[in-house]
Amino acid sequence: MPVIRVDYNPPGVELTLSYETSDPAFDPAFGHAPGDNIIFSQDILRNYFREPPPDDDTMDSDPVPGLSDVIALNKPLEENDTYCRVSPQDGQIFAGEHEEIEVAFRLFASGPCIGNPGRPLRDRDARLSLGKRLDSGEFVFQHVRVEHFHFEPREGVNEAEIETEDLPLGTYFITVRSDEFSPDTVRVIIAPGHH
Repeated sequence: MPVIRVDYNPPGVELTLSYETSDPAFDPAFGHAPGDNIIFSQDILRNYFREPPPDDDTMDSDPVPGLSDVIALNKPLEENDTYCRVSPQDGQIFAGEHEEIEVAFRLFASGPCIGNPGRPLRDRDARLSLGKRLDSGEFVFQHVRVEHFHFEPREGVNEAEIETEDLPLGTYFITVRSDEFSPDTVRVIIAPGHH
């Protein structure tokens, strides 16, 4: 209910949407139709997570001026490249404040991950999300300082690092997504560090 002399617009509203789907994920988007526009012309997706079957997707948005029209979209991929995760491994344990989590992948135009004769590609659009499921069952995203990957040409990997020093101990999920490949989610554990 509106309250007199309360401005609901600045600094904006952030949205979180969780939903179940059996559709494969391609290039998830959070479509936004700004103002009086009826065309979803902006993608306000900031973070995305897909839990293994039954598929439970969660997305959250960049701030929008108000509660305008939004929709969850599953856009077709611009390319269908071969995504090959290098690190971390599923279930890998990291020692709390004493480690960084390196998130790295190779990308090829086609072919298999192992023994691919192709030249690894740079992905300028890859992004990562970090989140965890609370005891209540709610999924919450964690702020990460690095949201984009840089390319290491010698090793042919796209890589980013997540600082663990400010993260509470527990199980986290890292999702890497791009318009070049379907999202990839891996589970990692942040455990007490050893001195």
